[in-house]
Amino acid sequence: MGLAGHPPYIDLDAALDSGNLTNAWMAAHERSYIPLDQALKLTILMGLDASETGYEKAARRFLERFIREAKPTLVQVKKVADALAELPKRLGYAEPGESPEWALRDLAGQLERRRG
Repeated sequence: MGLAGHPPYIDLDAALDSGNLTNAWMAAHERSYIPLDQALKLTILMGLDASETGYEKAARRFLERFIREAKPTLVQVKKVADALAELPKRLGYAEPGESPEWALRDLAGQLERRRG
């Protein structure tokens, strides 16, 4: 059982949705496998946390998994890699569609729908 007596799967989703990186890590460590969409959400949380030093390694690991599991085109790989590289910079784009965070969250939604 996970936090508050819920199965770990629910705990991880709730922790990711809350945006609390510490709780998300705790919930993730309770699992033997994390689906790709949840791994991306965890990576995004790390990229948005200015104190997180392991983001670069986590982003590379996610990108490797994305290539292996999603079988993306080279253009898709480039877009995801570019968004992962820009995320920690917290650039202030005028259009939400241009934001690295928005692009990665959109990808997370697509991966979640594929899993669901």
